[in-house]
Amino acid sequence: MSHDLHLTHGPIRLRPLTPDDAPRLRAIVDEASWAGMSTPLPETDAAMAEHLRELMGRPGLQAFAVERDGEFVGRTALYDPVPTVRVDVGHTVYARPVWGTEVNPACKLLLLGHAFEELGVARVGLRCDHRNTRSHRAILRLGATFEGTLRAFRRAADGTVADADHFSVTAPSGRPCGPVSRRGWGPEGGPTAAGWRPATGPVKVGASRNADIHLIIWMHVEHSVSGDSL
Repeated sequence: MSHDLHLTHGPIRLRPLTPDDAPRLRAIVDEASWAGMSTPLPETDAAMAEHLRELMGRPGLQAFAVERDGEFVGRTALYDPVPTVRVDVGHTVYARPVWGTEVNPACKLLLLGHAFEELGVARVGLRCDHRNTRSHRAILRLGATFEGTLRAFRRAADGTVADADHFSVTAPSGRPCGPVSRRGWGPEGGPTAAGWRPATGPVKVGASRNADIHLIIWMHVEHSVSGDSL
């Protein structure tokens, strides 16, 4: 599905992915980093371009190139939307040098903000291959709720049928779905300094995680994420 959506937070920019990004994407991935995908790693730039055309042609899927300071560092997508109800975030892969940096939290901040405030959904879903414990930990650190593992859920890049861990983030409690005011949020789309204290270490997410998901992720972005975040 073609789109013209651009989302920016500081040095992180999401722009429409195109087949012309194929050489850049192939240059930053390898068999191991691609293992969480549902199709084999394309072996040539032409094959990657065809893969991207197929991906972008799927109804309802909005694919993004991820850039940091203008450099291509990955891709991600919104997909499987049900208007005003839910949308999923996935098809995400990053260059190894940006693992554990602000890139993934910033991308999720942008995508969750767009999903809740512009698309007006009540739920954003995320999932990862059950074997990918690094991705599992990274998703939990973003404040998502682990909902369980579906066995034999999808085909993996290695050709096996893999189990998948499912997570969700629901619309912040007490806030309406749909476009809302950003009053009280900073110029980059995050909370203003008043009313919250910066995190000094990994954010501890409690029972009210979904009520303050924007704040949780903002803390991760501003103060970095420790460990194996994608």
